[in-house]
Amino acid sequence: SSSAVAVTHNFQMFRFGLSPLQSWHQRAHHPSTTITFILLLLSFTLVQSASSNVKSNSPKSLPSGNDGNDDFLSHEAPPGLGYFEEWERQLVKNPAMTSMPTSTSEINVTPSVNRDSFLDVRVSRAIGSRGYDKVRLSVVSTILHDDDDENEGYSQPSEFFVDAQNDKIIRFAYHEKFRQKWKSAFDLGRSKVSCSEPYRTITNDMFLNKEKSRKIKHQNDTESLADESCLDACTNEPKCKFYTYFPGKKSFPLKSSPQPRCELSSSCDYVPNKTAEATYAKAGDWFLRSAIVTVKPDIDNIFLVDDQEITIRIPSQHEGTKGVIISDPCLINRWVHCEHGKDWHAYSRTVEMMNSLAKDPDLHFFQMLGDNFYDQDGRITKVVYDALSVEVKSKILVTVPGNHDVWVCGGPDCSTQYEQYGIGFMQYYAQDTIFSTHSYSNKQKEDEELFLNFSDDPDVQSMDTDPANFFQYHMIGNLGFIGYTGASLSFEEVESYFEEACNYMAGQEPSFIFVLGHWNSDTSGCQTGMSVPEVHNRIQTMHGCNVGDRIKYFDGHTHQNKIQEMGEKEEVGFLIGGHGMRTEGGDQYGFAYVDSTTRGRLKIYYFEEQNETEDRYEDILNCVNLYGGRLDNCVHLADLWLDTEMHGLDQGLAETQNALKGVSFDDEIWISSE
Repeated sequence: SSSAVAVTHNFQMFRFGLSPLQSWHQRAHHPSTTITFILLLLSFTLVQSASSNVKSNSPKSLPSGNDGNDDFLSHEAPPGLGYFEEWERQLVKNPAMTSMPTSTSEINVTPSVNRDSFLDVRVSRAIGSRGYDKVRLSVVSTILHDDDDENEGYSQPSEFFVDAQNDKIIRFAYHEKFRQKWKSAFDLGRSKVSCSEPYRTITNDMFLNKEKSRKIKHQNDTESLADESCLDACTNEPKCKFYTYFPGKKSFPLKSSPQPRCELSSSCDYVPNKTAEATYAKAGDWFLRSAIVTVKPDIDNIFLVDDQEITIRIPSQHEGTKGVIISDPCLINRWVHCEHGKDWHAYSRTVEMMNSLAKDPDLHFFQMLGDNFYDQDGRITKVVYDALSVEVKSKILVTVPGNHDVWVCGGPDCSTQYEQYGIGFMQYYAQDTIFSTHSYSNKQKEDEELFLNFSDDPDVQSMDTDPANFFQYHMIGNLGFIGYTGASLSFEEVESYFEEACNYMAGQEPSFIFVLGHWNSDTSGCQTGMSVPEVHNRIQTMHGCNVGDRIKYFDGHTHQNKIQEMGEKEEVGFLIGGHGMRTEGGDQYGFAYVDSTTRGRLKIYYFEEQNETEDRYEDILNCVNLYGGRLDNCVHLADLWLDTEMHGLDQGLAETQNALKGVSFDDEIWISSE
């Protein structure tokens, strides 16, 4: 107020021993005035710095639902730190570690990237129209360049693998390097080290000049050199095997501030450097091989890929099946804030539980319903899959993208030039989608399978790629599944896809149909009418999907685990979005277990591994390990979400089929004969 200013003015004159007439001239030359000016300038600089940090790290407001009352924490993630923390780097080297070393001398600085080729397999159900006995077998590998030529100087992975069951050599129909996004694999870096002999330095001015020439701009493009810029540069230069990012920092206001820069190196000795944020190693370029193969139900189908044995097992059509479903697994704080990533040991526990569950030979599938590890460039996803067992990767994987798989910040309004738009997602998880069958007429070569559509330019996309890249339908045992993305197009524009899927279900007559998607509401980039509950409701009028309560759904997005919707007679909707993120109403961490093998009934259990008041993880894990991965003997630790009679399946036939698998029954409980 003006009175406060007057009091302060008189107080200053009293302190300096000045009369009102002398004050302004003499105060300007008084030493205390100089000090005061410097302190004020410093305070202003710090405020500006804090303000710019908030601006750069905070997403803009995201689209809300029609009611306008969506709680941000219920389905969105606060912005991340923008860098990897040291505990995260140490954890991926030793997933059993639950606390950081007390001294930096205890930290192992040996490069964590395995520079040898490793087998990383994906098994997905073939699109239903191909036939029940078909699956897609894919392998994600890394390849290293030996010279500066982008297209030469590396050894491509083998184009062939062996069907050991039939003593047959098969060619990978798709055999390509990753395109557009996630083109190279990097580790989580080494903090506060650099390489002694970089061959190239990229300055902030060089970055800004390059950005001026870029035709397409995003609303929230970074305005200075960022770590992502350095990763892109190293990705696009075969000679680059390491990059070091120097973020720069705010200095004393009268002194020039260091600008961000990055250094690219072909080798690295990891020299301590306090000004470096971290040095990252490139394992190589991602390479995808994929083929449709024929498998026989209820037996171990063995394939030899790169001299390693892969066993694929599917149940007979219309027999019971078992699988585990999660959504929104959040482990690391780089791009979004995972509220419980550290204190609930989300990385270690996700990996450990999946590896334990995969020991059950009759567990047929894992499903992830989007926001898979909240990853923009593949680094987090890689460390998860590096730790998963071959048994996990040999199970059927069903996955659909969420909003954070398209825009890591959570929606189109806060996207930058570094988003993956689901392009990295669709290559890394290698699902067999509707595009793979619709593309036959567009093939350029008879022997080349176009199962992914790269026709859209990622630099001009506002949403994600062709939704046909993510739309799938098929059966596993006696259950039918329809998976899709809620981004990209309206329901009317993809209605023909749902009609095709429902017609397939009409012909195959699964006991139950599950719609799988990410969004449980029209928020965060989901197109109007494309949330899972809305799609579930709309397709019930279609032939093949008009089966009443027998068509159900799973979704995520809101970070809770609960029964979401009741049908006419029983539960039809299930939310499974609590896996490391914070939400209003109580934080949860758990998974759903679907079992259609028991006495002609479909049962859905929810295993809550941890919440704000109780930690049940060890009890569940110990039970799973005790029974060789079989969750059937651990359901006393779960909540029963659904128990309903199987449609169209004679109970006597069900008991006969299951008895052949070593399962017996009594009136109250069924147990494994083992």
